[in-house]
Amino acid sequence: MRYRGRSLGRRLGFRQIGGVAKDDASAIMAECDRSYADAEDLKARTRIFVSAIQKLAAADAFRPIGLDRRHALWDSRASEQAPDLPIFTFAEKRDEGSETPVLRPEMPICEHVVADYQTIRLSLKAHPFEFLRGDDKVRGFIRTAALRKKFFGGRVHVAGIVLIRQRPGSAKGVCFITLKDESDIANLIVRPPTPSAQRADYSEIARFSLMQF
Repeated sequence: MRYRGRSLGRRLGFRQIGGVAKDDASAIMAECDRSYADAEDLKARTRIFVSAIQKLAAADAFRPIGLDRRHALWDSRASEQAPDLPIFTFAEKRDEGSETPVLRPEMPICEHVVADYQTIRLSLKAHPFEFLRGDDKVRGFIRTAALRKKFFGGRVHVAGIVLIRQRPGSAKGVCFITLKDESDIANLIVRPPTPSAQRADYSEIARFSLMQF
């Protein structure tokens, strides 16, 4: 998107990727006048550490140039930190020689989402709960977006990823929980004596929870 000749595009920054230093990001941006061909091209032009390139590949940073996460990881792990031999420093061919292209299976979307959360702590590809909706444990639990159509005082079963769980000292024993599934967010207010009576269950609530009200 452009406005008055200026680019207004927004993208996730390198700071989201653990293990990629500011100097690495600056070196990459300095060579952005033309696209990178692959992980080896990125290494040759930026001189950043192979470990940083592997972090970028794990975070799916090579997708804009047409490399799937699995392909980029394979290529980055084939790179060596050792400098090129002097005889090949100014040569067009690499000192390791060319590799025969190998067709590798694409990574399933569910694995992509897990890898996104492991590397950048979020995912724009899909919500993790989409892959759990068909599980027996959550079958019969409604989506949080459907809560708007429920009557006050009715019994509902909801499930989702726990975003926030807090029990302020000034709340007189009230526990506040925020759940998120693939459709919306639900804010739960759990009043006494439920938190105390089921203390073990509430203390174990971490990333995923099934709630019945």
